[in-house]
Amino acid sequence: MRTIRTTGQFEVAAAVSGRVFTVIERTEFVWAERFNGPATIPWRASFETAEGYALTPLGEDRFEIAALGVCVQRVASQKLN
Repeated sequence: MRTIRTTGQFEVAAAVSGRVFTVIERTEFVWAERFNGPATIPWRASFETAEGYALTPLGEDRFEIAALGVCVQRVASQKLN
């Protein structure tokens, strides 16, 4: 049995236009039987924008939004005081 959970959220920006997207990370977990009982194991993650566009990881915090034909870079999160 598999379960999908939201495991993260961050922002990316397109270098050319400066447009910022909120990205939602979802991880698929697989149930496994261990010596001390059942457990979940993280399997694979998927990324999509809040608008529903899928992202393809390119490495080094870079992603491609193929539907828009744009490459984006993860931006540092700002902490509120």
